[in-house]
Amino acid sequence: MSVGETLVATLENVSGETNSTGNKGKFDIQYRDTDRWRTVFGREEVFAGWSDEGVTHSPGDGFRWELTFTQDGASDAVRHSPTYQVCAPLRSGEYRFVYWGVTSEKEAETDYETDYGVAARFSVRS
Repeated sequence: MSVGETLVATLENVSGETNSTGNKGKFDIQYRDTDRWRTVFGREEVFAGWSDEGVTHSPGDGFRWELTFTQDGASDAVRHSPTYQVCAPLRSGEYRFVYWGVTSEKEAETDYETDYGVAARFSVRS
């Protein structure tokens, strides 16, 4: 992917049953920095955490994110999550889109608190 292109990420319920996730805003874009993953986002205010509502998805349903990568960052991510700000311009390297709203029956019973995530890697060329 090059700067100026749009990343499309989808999360689809491929089972034959209705399933639940957390809300759509539980995503992050991270870059690989030497030995660990770091977010490209920051917040000026104190972040208390994501809201814990659950979202049900019928078979074939889910979420779709479209994020346009510019020199300043992922512009559409700011629109989807107004409190996010891109900390620094994007540079060439390895990135990943992470969704932290994956749930199980246990999380559905405890206000959708989860430590599970699903990620897809991609590269950016500037």
